[in-house]
Amino acid sequence: MKHWIKYSNKKYTPGDEFPIFYRFDQIVRTTSVITYYDNQTIYTCGHCFAENAETPLGKLTYSSGFDTPDEGLELAIIKVNNPESFDNLGYQLYQEPSKPIGQQVILLHNGEQIKGKVIDYIENKSQLSKYNIETHIDKLVFPYYLIRGIDSKLETKHGYSGSPWIYNGKQILGGHIGKAIVNIESEQIEVSYAKPIIQEIDRIIY
Repeated sequence: MKHWIKYSNKKYTPGDEFPIFYRFDQIVRTTSVITYYDNQTIYTCGHCFAENAETPLGKLTYSSGFDTPDEGLELAIIKVNNPESFDNLGYQLYQEPSKPIGQQVILLHNGEQIKGKVIDYIENKSQLSKYNIETHIDKLVFPYYLIRGIDSKLETKHGYSGSPWIYNGKQILGGHIGKAIVNIESEQIEVSYAKPIIQEIDRIIY
């Protein structure tokens, strides 16, 4: 019951975990992370909140899911029950993808902040081919950012997927999807895939 107790009186903001559950032979309780919140709606990553997931905070209206034809979109949309329990804090979706390259960004996860630096904004296979990537997430649909840690290691953990990468204080580049190793100038560097959600919001009608 720890998830329900922990979050019962909380005001949710981008970067916060929120409770979800799955109905199998028994109920499995876990959490997802708010990438963005606006207009009574939570946005998070699709593999974080699959089509069979539920939350006491609202109703799923769309999920690209996991192991589905749409999984590369990495998006789930949840309409909340009680908007007064949420606060956007002034965050907006960043809409100029080339500008943050080379700039410092911050990953938000449950009050923790992890510093990173944008390597590139990948829009197609030609751009991706510049990089020697180990364990590449090949099903992820373009575009997405590659973000490195300030050092060679990126201090993200299991359960951080969906956490928003923030640029310039209040601009959300996208949600953390997973990590890979990139070989750059004979150095192995951990990078985060950050999937913007503005394009998918425009594309999906619900």
